[in-house]
Amino acid sequence: GLELHLALAEADADAAGFWLTRYPGLDADAILAQGEGGLGERMACVHAALLERHAAGILLGADAPQLTPADLAEAQAWLAAATPRICLGPATDGGFWLIGANLALPFAAWTAPRYSTTHAADDLRQALGDAVPLQTLRSLTDVDEAADLRGCAQALHALHPILPAQSRLLSWMHEKLPLPA
Repeated sequence: GLELHLALAEADADAAGFWLTRYPGLDADAILAQGEGGLGERMACVHAALLERHAAGILLGADAPQLTPADLAEAQAWLAAATPRICLGPATDGGFWLIGANLALPFAAWTAPRYSTTHAADDLRQALGDAVPLQTLRSLTDVDEAADLRGCAQALHALHPILPAQSRLLSWMHEKLPLPA
């Protein structure tokens, strides 16, 4: 029930072509431009583009590999309501791996967080206020730097069931990195 879009920082056709060859079921209409500016401005641009096409938009970080279909289903179910709602997936480092809403968020909410810090999720919550119900999903371990790989591997080990791609990633991590068994 979800429709995948890729939000690219690169605005050229070569970048879109690269991703379209990697995802054969994806068509060119699924490619979105992030626009210009800092991370908050670019996320605001992508979310606005999603809301033009869909009743809700979910922005998902690509650095929390222990994400499960159940996590996405929970966000989707929350945002399917007819009333305005927001969904946030916090990361264990203070950031967030998912932000979704079935309404346009104030631009200031996108630009207020101190991204790439331990304050990002709290800053976003504060900027959003409490006028709209906010669902908080489970915390996931994201990978921002090499030191985060150990925690990510532990989180993957804790998954039951583990998806085949997650299992392959975990095997690769054990093969390439000095991680405990």
